[in-house]
Amino acid sequence: MNRANTAHQTISTIGTQIGLFVVSTIIGIIVTRILGPEGKGLYFLAISLSTLCLIVVKSSIEVSGTYFVGKKGRKIQELPGHYLFSTILVTAITYLVLGILWPSIHTTLFPGLPAIYAIIALTALPSSLIILYFASILMIPNLVGKYNRLFLVQGAITTLLLFLLTIVVRGGVLGALIAWSVGLALTAIYVIIVVHYQIQPSYKVSKHFLVQLFTFGLKGHMGEIADYFIDRTDALLINYFLGAVNVGYYAAALTAELLWYIPNSIIAILYPKFSHDTGDTLALAKQACRITLFVTVIPGIGLMILAKPLILLAFGSVFLPAVWPMIIAVPGVVSLSVSKCLKIFLSSQGLPLPASYASFIAFAFNLILNIIFIPRYGLVAAAIIGSLSYIIYAAAIFIQFSWRFKASLRETILIKSEDFRLMKRLLLSKSAS
Repeated sequence: MNRANTAHQTISTIGTQIGLFVVSTIIGIIVTRILGPEGKGLYFLAISLSTLCLIVVKSSIEVSGTYFVGKKGRKIQELPGHYLFSTILVTAITYLVLGILWPSIHTTLFPGLPAIYAIIALTALPSSLIILYFASILMIPNLVGKYNRLFLVQGAITTLLLFLLTIVVRGGVLGALIAWSVGLALTAIYVIIVVHYQIQPSYKVSKHFLVQLFTFGLKGHMGEIADYFIDRTDALLINYFLGAVNVGYYAAALTAELLWYIPNSIIAILYPKFSHDTGDTLALAKQACRITLFVTVIPGIGLMILAKPLILLAFGSVFLPAVWPMIIAVPGVVSLSVSKCLKIFLSSQGLPLPASYASFIAFAFNLILNIIFIPRYGLVAAAIIGSLSYIIYAAAIFIQFSWRFKASLRETILIKSEDFRLMKRLLLSKSAS
């Protein structure tokens, strides 16, 4: 395994993610300042509905595809046709089920969310699936530049549309949702074109391979669904007990989740390599955990220290109730830098179930305590429980990783001098180029 090449690609992707961080921050500030706490809460809930549907129906076949190409010798050209067919199939089923169950879903999970907002957000489902699936294809042959450009294009398009529809046209929540949905649709078209010209795919669909994709993906997919509810149960219960205004405050606090751009950058690079390479992937996984945790902790500490002035600067004094929830959320968000690396390593080794077990443990903790404490103690309780849930999740994954691969806590999370030397060498070579 060429670890230096891997690290170069990771640095490049992190650079792109920093750009996306800036774009996402701009988007967040625009939406939050224009919409105010209640509008921000409704916008957040509508997108959460679309994201929930995405997580439930995607079936993790993008993970399966990478695994089967890397470990089982399937051709990368087979993936686009199966991904497109899957998108059409699961979107149609999702819309049908939602049409039948919407009254119950609306009452229990999204009370107060206007139907038109839900409809606009849900139009983004097929676009989101295509972007997720096809972006994963780009990483298999190490098309890192194309992968990075895809998300820069998405950020630029969405920012422009949000500016036009929320500031120029003053379309409010509806305008913001239309901008978000159209941005995803245009990005989906772009990524299909890029993949088509890069790998010259076959669009034939094999029933046998399709079953294999879903069978492998579903082994870890229930954990993905539990992960979503770990992330968003607090917000849904805040809406249920406290209303959309408090969801707006909490959504501002969850700006801390932008720290996830760092581990997500590393994951995008490493999963295809874990699936393809036969070298010392265990050592790479441990080094990735150490470096990712270190480079996430530093901005995390800064965010905790500067939470109040940042919220005042970005969102205004009306969002001051978000300060303490943001500070409290940071340790949990940082802990996920470890669990995300270990999770994709386990999955790449054909072990998706351990992460699912960890997800269910953390979700049960999250759900029970949120139901008990949010009505009594509000946003601060939700932030504490959410942060603890992430830490429990990371600990549960690490225990299984350590047991299976005889890895100690020290060698997995504590930064080493060799890691500093690697980062220094890469940064110097990057600046020289």
